[in-house]
Amino acid sequence: WIDDENSYPPGFAGGLVPDAFPETIGEGIDVRPLLFSKQEYSEIQLAPNTLFVVTQSPDGRSYNLTSRIIENQEGKALPLDSIPADSRLYVITRQESQKSQWFGGKTYVNLLSKGVLEKFLSFTHEAYRQHFSSYSGSLIKGSFTDEPNVASAGMFSWSDDFPEEFLARRGYDIVPLLPSLVEPINNWAEVRYDFYKTVLELLIDRWHKPYSI
Repeated sequence: WIDDENSYPPGFAGGLVPDAFPETIGEGIDVRPLLFSKQEYSEIQLAPNTLFVVTQSPDGRSYNLTSRIIENQEGKALPLDSIPADSRLYVITRQESQKSQWFGGKTYVNLLSKGVLEKFLSFTHEAYRQHFSSYSGSLIKGSFTDEPNVASAGMFSWSDDFPEEFLARRGYDIVPLLPSLVEPINNWAEVRYDFYKTVLELLIDRWHKPYSI
């Protein structure tokens, strides 16, 4: 059996995949509450990597305020007049995998993203086929993959098309409910179950199934 990676978890091909395809670099999201005071400021400055801003109103409803983000001289900001009174604010930011000696000074990749598996195979299994095809099925029985990892960066797994995939698979919008991942609000148990179920399904559809063909 051939180990498919120079260490584990698999997917980065010793750094060849993220080097050749920077869009495959591991990503995730952080979901954090943000304290603010309407008395002191007219707007809240947001980090450049902000994806969404969500508010939890006193009546228990969640609202996606991302469309109200504006650009100013310092970057992204949210006007405070767009925030309902007595609401709790949450900022969701995109995080990227950082270089690590564990990955040979490279970064890990995002196994939930479309095409990552195919790019990985082009550097690994295609090279095995070119050099050792005469041994396939005899001396070489197959390849071994060790602990594919979906926690590549941030607090929670993510992909660029996760909101669309979640909506198609679960039937509702995950973005306004992302604070339920960190606080017991809304129908938080169901939201967390559906979130991780979607993560699992994406891993199966985009990594395990294509890998096994």
